[in-house]
Amino acid sequence: MAKLKINPQSGDKQSTKNIGFSIDNIKEDAPYRVRLENATNNKPINISSSVDGYIYSNPETKEIKGQADLNINDYESYSVAAIFASIETKQPDGSYKLNEIVSSVYQIAD
Repeated sequence: MAKLKINPQSGDKQSTKNIGFSIDNIKEDAPYRVRLENATNNKPINISSSVDGYIYSNPETKEIKGQADLNINDYESYSVAAIFASIETKQPDGSYKLNEIVSSVYQIAD
């Protein structure tokens, strides 16, 4: 099972604009793509290396790293952001099928 890691795991709202992340132990036997979502506010996470909101990779790549903006506005008042990463495998017809969802949390200090 893949694992999502967020670094750092906590900080103020300003620090949510540039969070490091990695997803390791990815076990796919076909090309795949990954998308991150801030499930707390139901918004996609902006990934610096993404194309159309996804990071595309091949089965030989077992770890993805990058920088992300958790897409949290100053007026939002929650203290924890739930982060989900969906891993979708490319099908023979070119479509993608959800294969795995991994999660992590980011604690927001006042």
